[in-house]
This record gives sequence, C-alpha cells and structure tokens, in this order.
Amino acid sequence: MSNQKKRNFQIEAFKHRVVMDPKYADKTWKILEHAIHEFYNHNASGLSFEELYRCCAHMPKLICCTIFWYWGSEAIYDYDVATNCSCKALFVSGSHYVIINLVGCTINAYNMVLHKFGEKLYSGLVSTMTGHLKDIAQSVEAAQGGSFLEDLNRKWNDHNKALQMIRDILMYMDRTYIPSTQKTSVHELGPNLWKENVIYSSQIRTRLSNTLLELLHSEHTSEVIDRGILRNITKMLMDLGPSVHGQEFENHFLQVSAEFYCVESQKFIECCDCGDYLKKAESLLNEETERVSHYLDSRTEKKITNVVEKEMIENHMLRLIHMENSGLVHMLCDDKYEDLSRMYNLSGRVTDGLSKIREVMTSHMRESGKQLVTDLERLKDPVEYVQRLLDEKDKQDRKLGIQQ
Repeated sequence: MSNQKKRNFQIEAFKHRVVMDPKYADKTWKILEHAIHEFYNHNASGLSFEELYRCCAHMPKLICCTIFWYWGSEAIYDYDVATNCSCKALFVSGSHYVIINLVGCTINAYNMVLHKFGEKLYSGLVSTMTGHLKDIAQSVEAAQGGSFLEDLNRKWNDHNKALQMIRDILMYMDRTYIPSTQKTSVHELGPNLWKENVIYSSQIRTRLSNTLLELLHSEHTSEVIDRGILRNITKMLMDLGPSVHGQEFENHFLQVSAEFYCVESQKFIECCDCGDYLKKAESLLNEETERVSHYLDSRTEKKITNVVEKEMIENHMLRLIHMENSGLVHMLCDDKYEDLSRMYNLSGRVTDGLSKIREVMTSHMRESGKQLVTDLERLKDPVEYVQRLLDEKDKQDRKLGIQQ
C-alpha cells in the first residue's frame, strides 16, 4: 500500500466554451435595479444579499466557467477560460453553486470586461438614484411650516441608509471598475446626487437658507428653538462638503450676524456705561461659542467670534476707552479691577486693541506721577512723600498684573 505510486491529477478546461446568455447583463441589471428601488422604499428585508452580491460580482466580469470536482473532496473549482486561472468555490448548496471567494483573475481581464459592462451598471445606478432623489425633492418641497426641516432631515437619513446597502452590493464595482475608469465612487456619488437633485432644487435651496437664518434670528432674540434639527441640518451640509456648507448656510449666517450685532452694539453703547457694555459683549461672545458647541460646525466658531469682536468691540474701541465717567481712565482712578481685566481681555481679541489701551494707560501714569512729584505740600514731609510713591507703585503694579 505504502509502495503504491501516487497519482497526479490535472484539471483541464472543457474543449468548448460555455455560451453566455446574451441578455444576461440586462437580466442582472433588472435584479439590481429592483433591489435599489426596494432600498429606497424601505423593503430591503425581503432581499437576498447573497444573490445581489453574486449578481454584482459576475455582471462586470462575465467569466465563462466550467466546474470540476476535485478528486476525493466536496470542493469545486470555477475555471476561467478567458484568463486560464482557477477560482475556488467553497461549497455546494442544493442545486446552486454559491461562490464565496474569487481569486486569480488578472487585471487585464478585469479591465477588458469592466469597460464593456461596468458602464451599464454604473449609469443604471446613477439614473435610478437620480429618479428617487427627484421624487424625494418633490416630497420635501411640499412640506409645510416647521415640518420642512424635519422632512428634509428624515429623507436625508433614509437616503444614507439606502446608500449604505447599495455600497454593500456594489462593492466589487466600487473596488475595480470605478478606479479604472476614474469615475466617482458610490460613497461620493450618493452625497453628490443628493446635493444636485435635492439641496439645489429651485424650490428648496433658498427656502432652506432662509429657514435656518430665521431660526437663528429667533434664538438671537431669546426665543426657544429646536437645536437638534439645526444640528442635523448643518451636519448634513458639512457632509456634502465645506463649500456647500459655506455657500448654502455659513456665509449667509455670518453676514446676517454682522448686521444683527452692528445694530445691537449701537443700541447698547447709547444706553450703557463702559463696564456694562463690556459685560454684554463678553456675554454675546460666550453665547456664540455655546451655539457652536450645540449645533454649528466647530470651524464656524472662529469666524462668528470674529464677527462679534469686530462689531461689538473693534468698531467702538476708542469710544469705550474714552467714555466719560466710565472709560479706561475712570477704571484706573477708581481701581475697578474687574472691569479693567475684562477690557484688557476683550481688547486683546481685536486689531490694535491693546496698543490703544497702552497709550491711554501710559499717559495716565505719567500724569499721575507728575502730579505726585510736583505736590509741594507733600514734599514738606519726606516720610509721607516716600510712602505715597511706594503706594502708587504698588497700585500701578497691581493694575499691570491684570495683564499677566
């Protein structure tokens, strides 16, 4: 038995090719098209993803195969006549062969067949998704009042769920055909088609921007709004790309915010002293930072705070410093350390703010020192005179310590 010569087996292709159904590509696409419709219609639970993936895997390749039984095992082999390569199929289920892993196909064979049938799959996908998104746009356009943003957000979430399932069954196309043809991946195609057919719809685009700005204006005027829906919509715009977020929301938001704070600053500066005005400016800056943390993109924070700083502080810097009975000199003379600290911090956020403060403080200190050293009455008592100099130095050091 042990001396028996081992037999070598060699697997060879049949002499004749297996003829492919000329309508195979059309039939396969119909299956996939139906699946995409079901994804958007929330009926995906009844679909066989195994069958769909197999359709996608074979549709671009269209490999002519012959199946052989391996001697002494239950494994079968798929043989690619075109490339002379073997592709293992791991098991047989009933009368259907379930292909789990295909290996060994050459890049040249992939590109040859993908250029021939991959375009049908890709263009069909674009057409089918576009049709559904146009229907979605019409549905969102018909939404009334406050349901507009809610409906838009719900449809966006549904679109992303459908897109994820589409990506799953088109994984093979996404990894092979799309890179070779430099087309947009399915992952990017979904947001792009949503942007073109929904966000850029003539009945949605302006309405979306106006609705967002109206909500923000309501909150600026102390009304309670739904921050959750604002967060979801601004995130959707960011997911579509920073340029879309900027064009459709952020640029408009910054513009109307500048107009709002311009009016607010004029109103406050006419009725508040310097200390109260600075408290109000600080409060508004904190409110904008809070808004960013709740429902705006983090990259918007620097831009909106710059708007508040310019309108509330920079444009009124000199008037605040020289405000009668409450400006910088008044704060220095009355030892208003809290107000001085607030003025220093806010002035440091705007162009030349600290240099303007430095000029006034320098002038004030020189004048105070001059009055002290030229007071003839105090010169008569050297001890009191020296003590006054030391007290004045300690006082100025404390004020300068605010800047540390």
